[in-house]
Amino acid sequence: MAVDFEAPKLAHLSIATNDRNIKAFNKVVKAAGFSKTDIYTNANWVDSYVSMNTANLGWLANYPNNPTGKKYVAANAWQWTSNFKFAGQAGKLDVSQLNNSYYLND
Repeated sequence: MAVDFEAPKLAHLSIATNDRNIKAFNKVVKAAGFSKTDIYTNANWVDSYVSMNTANLGWLANYPNNPTGKKYVAANAWQWTSNFKFAGQAGKLDVSQLNNSYYLND
């Protein structure tokens, strides 16, 4: 379960407040039976509006012109586009790269 943390109004809060809110989210979600939690956010929000830590390694979004597969390797995942068109598909899709097995049932 990941908290989608990118609403512009969150940028007006302190990092400490945002971190406390994410910690509270994690506590509630874990109490509901979800053992794994994470944060999805823009990569440029890290250390500006939110902290990353061992409890939230992150699923970071950053859309470079030419993705190399080598960005944000310390994060759980990296979303590198929101408009990829796979051959044979009618629409454009988000595409993420997993950097470890955190989101898998291992």
